[in-house]
Amino acid sequence: MMTSGQLWVSRRIEDVISAIERVASKTDPVYYPNDQVYITNVFDEVLSRLYDGSATELDSDSFNEKYISIISTLEEMFSEDLKQHYESAFSDEQETINESEVYKNIESLIKHWKIQLKKGKQIRFEKDDLEFWGITKNHDIRRTQILFQELVGDEDFAKKVIKNLMNKKFSTKDFDSRIVGGYDFEWTITHMEYRDYDFFLWGKTLPGGTVSMMDDRNLTLVEALEDSDIAYEIQDEVNDVVQDCMNSIILPMTGYEVEIPMVYIDEE
Repeated sequence: MMTSGQLWVSRRIEDVISAIERVASKTDPVYYPNDQVYITNVFDEVLSRLYDGSATELDSDSFNEKYISIISTLEEMFSEDLKQHYESAFSDEQETINESEVYKNIESLIKHWKIQLKKGKQIRFEKDDLEFWGITKNHDIRRTQILFQELVGDEDFAKKVIKNLMNKKFSTKDFDSRIVGGYDFEWTITHMEYRDYDFFLWGKTLPGGTVSMMDDRNLTLVEALEDSDIAYEIQDEVNDVVQDCMNSIILPMTGYEVEIPMVYIDEE
């Protein structure tokens, strides 16, 4: 069974990776006395960035209770990469050799994408495919992602794609069960905001949504929200399910990940 921190991170894994890459790229290791201080600072900044005014979880008891578990999960998943990044700042020669080879791989992929575009074909950013090109480290994946964004038209293209998805009906039935878990509901995206180089989307569920609980109960989303013991968790997970589903559509087409601060649950 996953801990609360593991669940929180897994639901937001794309956002977490993106935030860690951004923070690590802007945080110079030479200003920190050791790798642990550096890593702790990165994780603190990541959590702040994920909720810089777009949600209030940092102030909620629910989030505070999960904080230690979340940090522990982040350490398990990303400490080794950040430690290597820290150490690379003090051993540039070998890092330069390794990165030179990766740069060639990225250039080859970009060339491939350009050829596909010239042929009138649609290109897609699929992270699972990058390993084939020898692009495996988080910061190299992020670099490739940014180059993809530029190729397809950057934020202007992403805005068009997202606007075409707004007010359309989506259903959890149409997405991978690993994303939606025990949730079964429909929703629409009602509002989009682009700020600080990120896309934020808001939505609402349609009547009739349900959730299957670990104790085998099957509740409507409204019933789940009325239970004060699980209301915060249900709302968070509805937000996360919609975010994961929308990213499975938007990310491959645009190279951009979106954040879903809130999906309002219809009270029927």
